[in-house]
Amino acid sequence: MTTETDPTVVIPVFHEKTDTKRLSKPLPQKPLSLITIDDSSRNHFLRLVNAWLVDLNIPVKPWSAVLFNIFITMCEKAMNNSIEQKNKTIWIQTLTNNSPTESKFLHNVFHGKQLTNEEFSIDFPIGGTIRIYGLNDEAISGKLMDLVQAIVYLTYSLYLESYVMRDSQVQLIISPPPPPPTTTTTTTNSFQKEKATTKLNLNFDQHPSITKRSSGLFNWLKKLNPNNTITRPPSPSIEGETKKRSNPLTIKRGLSLNNISKWYQQPPPPPQNDLDCIQPNDPHRFFKLKQKIQNAVISTSPECHFPYPALLNRLEVEEDDLILEQKKINSMHNEYDCPTPSTSRPAQQRRRSSLISSFSSLKRASITTTDIQLPQSITAYSSIRVPSLLADSKKGLEHLNLDTTSLSSFKHHQSITLGFTVYPIGCPDRPCLGPIMSKIDYFRYHAPQNTTTIFPNIDQTLGHMIRHWSQSSQSPCQAHMDGQVQFIPGLLVETPLPLSNSRPELVTETPKSSDSSLLTLTSSFYVPKRQCGKFHGCNQPLLDHIYSFSHGIGRVTVYSSMDQTCSPADKDKVKTWLSCSTCDKVTTAVVLNERTDQFSFAKYLELIFYSSKLSSPRPFCQHTKNSNKDIIIRCFHYNGITFKLVYEDAKYYELRVPRIQMAPTETIVPGTQFEAPRMSIATLKGWKHKSTTQDVDLFFESVRAHLDLLNHYTKAEARRKLRGLQQDAAATKKCQAESKSLDGEIKTLSKRLDTDHQFLLQTLADTNINELNDFRRHFAIQSESIIQYLTEWQSTKCGEVSDTIEWDSPDYIRMKSIHCFPGSSVLVREDEPTSIIAYTLSSNDYMQAILHDDMGTEFSDSGSIPSLSSTEGSTTEPVVQPVDKKQLPQQSPDIIDGYYSSIERKYVSPSTGASTETASFRTMVIEVVKSSVVEAQIHNVKRLEDLKVRLSPWTKKQQEEGDLKRQKLTERTLKPLVAIQELEHQETKEVKVASFFYENNTVKDPTKNNISPHIKHKFVHEGIEFTCIVYYAKEFETLRKQCDINQLIVQSLSRCQSWTASGGKSKSHFYKTQDDRLVIKEMMNAWNVAEKDAFLKFAPKYFEHMKRSSTEPSVLAKIFGFFTIRMKNTLDKKAPLLNLDVMVMEHLFYNQNIIKRFDFKGIQDRQVEEFRKQQKDTTLWDGDWINEYRTRLSVHEQSKAVLEFAISNDTEFLSKCNIMDYSLLVGIDQDKYEMTVGIVG
Repeated sequence: MTTETDPTVVIPVFHEKTDTKRLSKPLPQKPLSLITIDDSSRNHFLRLVNAWLVDLNIPVKPWSAVLFNIFITMCEKAMNNSIEQKNKTIWIQTLTNNSPTESKFLHNVFHGKQLTNEEFSIDFPIGGTIRIYGLNDEAISGKLMDLVQAIVYLTYSLYLESYVMRDSQVQLIISPPPPPPTTTTTTTNSFQKEKATTKLNLNFDQHPSITKRSSGLFNWLKKLNPNNTITRPPSPSIEGETKKRSNPLTIKRGLSLNNISKWYQQPPPPPQNDLDCIQPNDPHRFFKLKQKIQNAVISTSPECHFPYPALLNRLEVEEDDLILEQKKINSMHNEYDCPTPSTSRPAQQRRRSSLISSFSSLKRASITTTDIQLPQSITAYSSIRVPSLLADSKKGLEHLNLDTTSLSSFKHHQSITLGFTVYPIGCPDRPCLGPIMSKIDYFRYHAPQNTTTIFPNIDQTLGHMIRHWSQSSQSPCQAHMDGQVQFIPGLLVETPLPLSNSRPELVTETPKSSDSSLLTLTSSFYVPKRQCGKFHGCNQPLLDHIYSFSHGIGRVTVYSSMDQTCSPADKDKVKTWLSCSTCDKVTTAVVLNERTDQFSFAKYLELIFYSSKLSSPRPFCQHTKNSNKDIIIRCFHYNGITFKLVYEDAKYYELRVPRIQMAPTETIVPGTQFEAPRMSIATLKGWKHKSTTQDVDLFFESVRAHLDLLNHYTKAEARRKLRGLQQDAAATKKCQAESKSLDGEIKTLSKRLDTDHQFLLQTLADTNINELNDFRRHFAIQSESIIQYLTEWQSTKCGEVSDTIEWDSPDYIRMKSIHCFPGSSVLVREDEPTSIIAYTLSSNDYMQAILHDDMGTEFSDSGSIPSLSSTEGSTTEPVVQPVDKKQLPQQSPDIIDGYYSSIERKYVSPSTGASTETASFRTMVIEVVKSSVVEAQIHNVKRLEDLKVRLSPWTKKQQEEGDLKRQKLTERTLKPLVAIQELEHQETKEVKVASFFYENNTVKDPTKNNISPHIKHKFVHEGIEFTCIVYYAKEFETLRKQCDINQLIVQSLSRCQSWTASGGKSKSHFYKTQDDRLVIKEMMNAWNVAEKDAFLKFAPKYFEHMKRSSTEPSVLAKIFGFFTIRMKNTLDKKAPLLNLDVMVMEHLFYNQNIIKRFDFKGIQDRQVEEFRKQQKDTTLWDGDWINEYRTRLSVHEQSKAVLEFAISNDTEFLSKCNIMDYSLLVGIDQDKYEMTVGIVG
């Protein structure tokens, strides 16, 4: 990386007093053909060494300058050496005397201890001793020995890389040091400076994007920040990558050893480590992690720009989305508040939304902490919803090596894992070899020379690899397969893990992955030792094959061809040149330099993948003026065979586990709050807003329109009558009086309607958002009363008018199959079975049962309709005669509407599982009764007793438990609307009888059995009885909270539709929620084993596994509940209308554009018929994947590691539970380049 991208790296400049006599003559220029370490390599060396010194806690000053001088000396001596030296070993000698600044490299002198590094094949052209002075600290002495070994390796790599750049037609930038301030050389130096500047300007014309380099420390700093502002460097992505270095120029002047030493005596400041302490709960954590990666120093090569891992890119997008959604929620949370003129608060008293600081290019905003929570529709599908507690392993971060500056991290990254494939020309889907993953360590040339492998997966020199390919080009492909199979070290075979209970063996040495960043190349994930037959081979010569090396988000493809045009003089010589892929123009072929020949082939591939320096040669055509690695073809020729290395971008898919994941229990607030919203606040407010605008407002608008129609009619009718009575004064006067009276009645009625409109709006505003059904029932009764009154008034006053009020009433009023049960906001729809579940989970009765489990206390009923004036009766219970349980509630003629419900739990025998006596119950009867006031006074007591009798079919057994039963009578008089107040001879009352019974848990009765974990909820309306049994109610409630969908599931289940699932052979019927989030599977009996009973036995183990998955990734499609739902007509003794055992699961492919689906069973010969493959939404099988898609869809190694770990955990769990019938579903989203994977039963 050049100094332009890192303002923290400062090249020290030091001017020493110089003897003017020695500099009376200008220094001779070195020949331009001499290769010298260029500016970017020097700066990169300083950047690495500074980071290592800080990491090892060694003082940057003076050791940075000391080690830099040794580096420059070694490079200069190696490049100027023309005599073959016998002893090429490097020694190190440490002395305690003198100053560290006197440390040096002594050429051809051997003292101290020899540096031996058996891991690397370093053939340095010279030998000598690195003498270190002033080492008085033993702690620093040991660290410095390790550091010097790394510096020798770095020096060797940069030394060879300089020759690679020359042979690749890359021009190097070498800036001279500032001239000494002497009077005798002013003219000469000025002339040379002017000459150099002229030469520089000529190159600027050829490369307009180049910024002129000025000498001197001040100008260099000024150039880095000309506007004195801090700018955020752009992301170093492959697509649209911003090049961070200037295009190279011709070498201006060589640097003598003395001048170099004086130039770099002041150490640069240490690198910035502000990003090392990124907190897990930082709202901008992943943005900062990407910044940290951007400043990574993990490669020996300067200007290598590694793209960010796809995982971090996705997590940063999620991070930004959460911030924007939080800002949106905070600014709009009052939008759906229902306005009422009488109660609206002044603007200055309204709660203000919390604001977030504006975004800028310098610093991103932080989320302002508010009590306005993001909806679960967003958080449940976010990988970072609980960043401080949600395990990094579930996001895959533990598989990324985010240490980007330490010496150990640098050593760890001196390798690369390549995906290697060999296939015949034109048959990329039928590879002869691979795809295999091979980890290669740079500069470790330990492969046997006589190997017959196509690719020995141990590093070779660049020249050796070209010669090896050429020599084996005419032999059949099959002849090399045996040697490739036997050459196992470092080989990782890309084979899908079997869906079994065996966990792969862990490998202690971790390879680099093929993810989109070298930061993931040596992460801490395990790699299974596995092999399979991926060495097929064929009878065609290797010359007719194509080699493919993939890494990150790119691929290098090697094409070979015969070319006999070279002269005999070039025999046994490797020649190289560049070619343009667009216009086929080529550069002059040159013989590969001896040092380039020795360069690591694996390291050369890294340069092709990521080096912007290598991808910017001298322009040799109009297409190569701009740096573009896709345009450049790198050609090599040896003994009649030409090899062309072509880079191309590759698309990799990220493997995604199911979106909804378990969070640790620490994130769950213990207990349940009765008042807490049972669905998204935004949804409930939206429903409340809809009741205002589409129900109440629209109703009164329709009534007013009808009154206007009647008003126009009465006036027109009066004028018609007056025209016929012109001769009869008495009749005319009477007609005018009647017309005036009707007009007054209509105006009065209109005013009363305005008052009633405001009253209902006020009633709605005061209604609890969890109990909107209570208002809906109230509104249904009131609207019906108004319509009935106006209809009667119209028939009396305007009998000739046949028009009725045209009102598009809400579906819960218009349709008898939709029910507004009290204590909830969910409508029960007979044709949508999941709405029965949604109502139960959101009802007051269910919440009170759950609360009793959490707190062990009794709860009284909450109030119902707030517009009722209530008078509570005595809580003492009159004597009630037992009623046969088969007797069903019969609705009397004076009842307008009635709702009946019960919820109970049983004791369960631990041995047999049979239900015994009731452990707890709650029952409720709500009836709206219209009767005369006289009848109400006479028959009030009898009616209340009748209600209790009607309640007894559910509570007969509890009638005998007098001391443990509680009953509460509530009678509320419905306040009549102003528009119909003259009907004073009648009143409407809501009568409510509630009973509740709980076992006294404080008294331990050894005779009692365990309380059932299941809750049975029964509710009746309009002669339809609904039943919902919630199995493992408390356990599933906790699981839904940990998945952050306890509100979302109610909202989703409130609406559903039938759904036909393809791919499986199950005969089960499926439903899918209308928002596409959940799948509901009907349980069926198979192989004479009841799935329902099997699941009830399996559930406790499932809950335990889900608890463990809160810290580990899992691919199990989450089960969010198991229910029995029934529906029957109370007057019909025949079979029930509905009887289902259903399982509610997450929809794996929610909110994704899935173009292909696969159902894997582990049977490779399992394939779909050809005619079905052409059909839309066909689910393919194992054999289809292996034969047609396996080699097309490459994946990131990091996400693959997470998936393998998750599958291993889940299949081991399923195996222990003796569950075999499950599948691995895979969906391909081509828009997001993701593959979602999940195990379903």
